[in-house]
Amino acid sequence: MEEAYAQSPALHIASAGNSGRDNDEEPHFPGSYPIENMIAVAASDNKDRIGSFSSFGDHTVHLAAPGVNIYSTLPGARYKSFSGTSMACPHVGGVAALILTQYPDATNEQVKERLMMGTEVLEEQRHLTISGGRLNAALSLENDTIAPGPAAGFQATARAGELEVSWRTPGDDGVLGVVRSTQVKISAEPITQETFSEADSLYDSLPNEPGTPQSVRRQFPLQKSPRTVHLALQSRDNVGNASPLQNMEVVVPAAELVFADSGRDDHLWKIDEHWSRVSVPGRGRVWTDSAEGDYGYATEARLDSPSLNLRRTEGNVLRFQARLALGRGDYFRVQATEDGRSWRTVATYEQSSDWSDFEVPLTRYDGSSIQLRFLLRSDQSGNDDGIFLTDLEVLGRKSPSEG
Repeated sequence: MEEAYAQSPALHIASAGNSGRDNDEEPHFPGSYPIENMIAVAASDNKDRIGSFSSFGDHTVHLAAPGVNIYSTLPGARYKSFSGTSMACPHVGGVAALILTQYPDATNEQVKERLMMGTEVLEEQRHLTISGGRLNAALSLENDTIAPGPAAGFQATARAGELEVSWRTPGDDGVLGVVRSTQVKISAEPITQETFSEADSLYDSLPNEPGTPQSVRRQFPLQKSPRTVHLALQSRDNVGNASPLQNMEVVVPAAELVFADSGRDDHLWKIDEHWSRVSVPGRGRVWTDSAEGDYGYATEARLDSPSLNLRRTEGNVLRFQARLALGRGDYFRVQATEDGRSWRTVATYEQSSDWSDFEVPLTRYDGSSIQLRFLLRSDQSGNDDGIFLTDLEVLGRKSPSEG
């Protein structure tokens, strides 16, 4: 069915469905087929609210159209009011026909773009459809050949694990009028006009007056090496005219390595009688709480790190690799202390897993010196092979006061 719709030369206009559900989670076909020549329509009422029965979808329903208490026909020359997304579709089909009457050479893609970009954008519908608005014939039919101008002040600042992009909204016709949308995309590769639509969205704005300051922030996992990201910004008006594509390359700096367990400073650790280092093929020397086999019953095994100075960094995270083999009712915890007496649990693991990467936020301790404790606690009814830890490190971004 999906292939048949996709291969058809027609532009298909389908009801979103009347289950009142999110089509992003529970698709309704054929409207939910992810094909270019499909438009799924939600139903709105005379107060521009999505009907209580209407399905919706921020990624799968394209726009809303009047579909509540619509006066329509019945057999036998009778008339009656009906509600449903099937009542909303003919309004969209009618405007599509008007577009093709006025612009007979328009492609399916151009008709669809005029329908979606020409919607009346409504805050209450912003996250219920892709376009965020209700069908508007006048805006979709407008004869506009002037593209939006470029955005002024398009720039970015980057810190370790963080990127902030800012600009000022351009005008619809050059510098005048309100643009329909401004999108900022991000990618690991340079973004061209051909790849713009496929790049990850960093920002997709509601209409704003020209010159309005805008900004968006993106967080990244902290890394020990710099990363290069590519940004692109483009605005469109209500008939799909696009501004010049603006590109930027930004280097996100590496994080500060606050601590790394080198395996050469074991004398700085506080190690109880359970913990020790053992050799594991492919992993080298790793920490374990039970070097001789399964850990015991009613055991509490503690491994305390050296003091970690987080006074000069923020957004700190602990990372490590581990294999967890835990008996039922037993658990492994990561704890932290600022005074060496009061320990707070920052992560708890109760499920076994093969070698995996783990990350524990330490932001509550930004600006402090702390110790970490790796704690295995078992009950009296079961045991297993225990905990194996390696590649322990703490990363953070340099605090603003540190430059």
